[in-house]
Amino acid sequence: MPAALVAVTVAGCTTGQPASGSSPAPSGTVAAPTTGGPAPDTSTSPPSTPATTAPPTTGCPVTAATLNRVPGLPKGYRITPDRVQCWKGWATGWDTHQQSDGAYLFRHHPTHGWRIHSQGSSFSCTDLGITIDPNDPPGICS
Repeated sequence: MPAALVAVTVAGCTTGQPASGSSPAPSGTVAAPTTGGPAPDTSTSPPSTPATTAPPTTGCPVTAATLNRVPGLPKGYRITPDRVQCWKGWATGWDTHQQSDGAYLFRHHPTHGWRIHSQGSSFSCTDLGITIDPNDPPGICS
């Protein structure tokens, strides 16, 4: 017997019934055992897309629903979906039904997720340590 893997394809009868007095013919591929080396990979191909996609490390984009679940957000404060801005791990969220001092500023951490950074009606990029790039303005601060 050869040392390499031997594959034999067996075709079935055209009627689907074995000849009288014989055993049914197997269908598919039959592999003989080998004596050396690992068995070859018989899988067809890897999946083209993973089953789940990891969220981006910056957290952006983010939804109002996600920010509304951040620990420490006051009871009754509900960020309005069209009032969310996200930029490189920072986000602002406004509740248009509140008469309070504007928005909440959130910061995203790759392992801890979104957390409240501060609250106010405007945020200073300089105070946040953000350098303003005219080609990529933050939108969350000035």
